[in-house]
Amino acid sequence: MRTVLSIFLFFSFVLTHAQEASEEKELEPRYRVAIATINSHVPEEESNQRAIIPAWGLEAERRLNEKWAIMLNFEVELVTYFVDYKDELSLKREYPLVAGLLVVRRLTEEIILSAGYGREFETNESFDLLIFNLSYEIRLPNEWDISPGVTYNDRLDAFDTFSFNIAFGKSF
Repeated sequence: MRTVLSIFLFFSFVLTHAQEASEEKELEPRYRVAIATINSHVPEEESNQRAIIPAWGLEAERRLNEKWAIMLNFEVELVTYFVDYKDELSLKREYPLVAGLLVVRRLTEEIILSAGYGREFETNESFDLLIFNLSYEIRLPNEWDISPGVTYNDRLDAFDTFSFNIAFGKSF
């Protein structure tokens, strides 16, 4: 509960700051949607080994100003796998779905940092997680973009994952 409260306060501070920093002029485009292909590196049952798990992602972003945005992020992993869990128990993961709310900060024209809170939903056991992402946006004509990036998901009280992703987006 303390973690959820901390995250809520963080989002409240960032969103309040972003609204105060916004300029009077209208920001165009204001929305962005993207589909992502993801390869997540997760710990396997045997120590010091990792498996590569393919996944698909969907992003929906609302820009607040030139520097700040909020984003909904959804990912679904495409395979079933096992990970080490508390006291070396094996935990089966069957096509988990991750949903997250992130605060997005544009550091430069191309470099974007985002962080937020999410939840991994899975039939055996679901986990809360913290999401951290760094991406590089390559702008294309007609408000399209390609954004390669890296993501770190810290599943609270469980295992962590590290992902490489490429998002294909459209702003409007």
